[in-house]
Amino acid sequence: MKRFVNWMWSIGLIIFMLPLNVGAQVHLPEIFSDNMVLQQESKVKIWGTGTPQTTISVTGSWNNETVQAKVGANGKWIVELQTIKASYTPYYIDVKDDAGISIRISNVLLGEVWLCSGQSNMEMPVRGWLPDCPIDYADQIAQSSTSFPGIRCVMVKEIKGAKPLDECKGTWQLSTPENVPDFSAVAYAFAMHLNQNLNVPIGLIVSAWGGTNIEGWMPESYLQKYKNVHYNYDVNSNDGAAASVLYNGMIYPLKNYTLKGFLWYQGEANVWGWDGTYYQKQKDLIECWRKDWNLGELPFYMVEIAPFSYPLYGAPANCSPLIREEQLKAALTIPHCGLVSTNDLTKETEIAVNIHPSNKLLVGYRLCRFALTKDYGRISECWGPTYQTMKVNGSKAVITFDHVGKGLIPNSNIIGFEIAGNDRTFYPAKARIIDKDKVEVYADEVRTPVAVRYCFSVAQLGNLMSITTFPVYPFRTDNWK
Repeated sequence: MKRFVNWMWSIGLIIFMLPLNVGAQVHLPEIFSDNMVLQQESKVKIWGTGTPQTTISVTGSWNNETVQAKVGANGKWIVELQTIKASYTPYYIDVKDDAGISIRISNVLLGEVWLCSGQSNMEMPVRGWLPDCPIDYADQIAQSSTSFPGIRCVMVKEIKGAKPLDECKGTWQLSTPENVPDFSAVAYAFAMHLNQNLNVPIGLIVSAWGGTNIEGWMPESYLQKYKNVHYNYDVNSNDGAAASVLYNGMIYPLKNYTLKGFLWYQGEANVWGWDGTYYQKQKDLIECWRKDWNLGELPFYMVEIAPFSYPLYGAPANCSPLIREEQLKAALTIPHCGLVSTNDLTKETEIAVNIHPSNKLLVGYRLCRFALTKDYGRISECWGPTYQTMKVNGSKAVITFDHVGKGLIPNSNIIGFEIAGNDRTFYPAKARIIDKDKVEVYADEVRTPVAVRYCFSVAQLGNLMSITTFPVYPFRTDNWK
């Protein structure tokens, strides 16, 4: 009888211990899945959880070197693997613990990895949101995906965090006609152009959520100095203006994933809550993310909010041009940044009804130009013309531009300019190119010009461009309220 009792006690102990052992087995976040892309020629971080004080061994098949780490008392571990030059050769990664539990990540490519974030214009898929929000050439983009087998994408699942989370959800997907329609259209267009130019695999981590404010993508520690920041840590809420919850749930869990840089398309939601702090918040966000990744001044390329009739939907008048102004200021003053202008990409039929312009191919192309110029040394121009100075010559104002490259495209019917005198009343203006970097602006109603604006309104389209087909950025020469 005693032997039977001892036997039953032993069985009970084993059964009791089994869940603990299983729960403590080596574990990887979903971001480490088959088909992933790792940053080439870098020390890439691999991390996860396991049984405290056990040893985790990680091997990459590209060089068969094994690195090890002890699991900490908190159950977490992290290692760094040295990667080699990019190629289309599929590799694998083996992760093992002391108990002999092994995980293999297959079909791993080495290439260039970019994190793409923001709100709905970054999230918007190749298939569009039909019928109201299509994407130009969506079917052709999806069908041509077989020509881009080196592009891989993970669309991070939307999740909010009341505090910084260790993991987010989403697995890597191949570039196929079945998968590509669900990829971010802007990110995929960027990747297509980059892949064509570099001929290396491109990895896209898309972490975006429509209708969200910039404050949602920043940690609370960076927001405490601002007034009127709205916190709502109810993770089940549909509150798109809540601060920090997206950073906690969709950025912080990725901060160890080795990247080449960031793409950012956001700002529309902040038009409704304009308070004059967007530039500083954009600067803080960039500083925060760069600190999180600890890889130096990683490139950060942004997209200007599109012309759209924001006041028709309750936004304060004239706040959208102020957001664009602050976006450009951030791009010009923060090291290793850039901004894609969109004032020529929105169709007139979209301005009042569609905040999601359908031409995402050119947005991706222009983002790629920044990367090719600043990060890969392949080309020499990426900026559109930016306002530099204004001089008054009688009844005409002469505007000089920077970043014109080989000059402005000849145009006999320039639209988008306004001019004002001392009464601060703006009138539609005529304009003509008088030099490679100069435009003369005038209107019959203004005898002595004091200020000039270009596309500095809610939804003004422009057509003044450089010879490299980059549009002039919206600007104003005044600082009037």
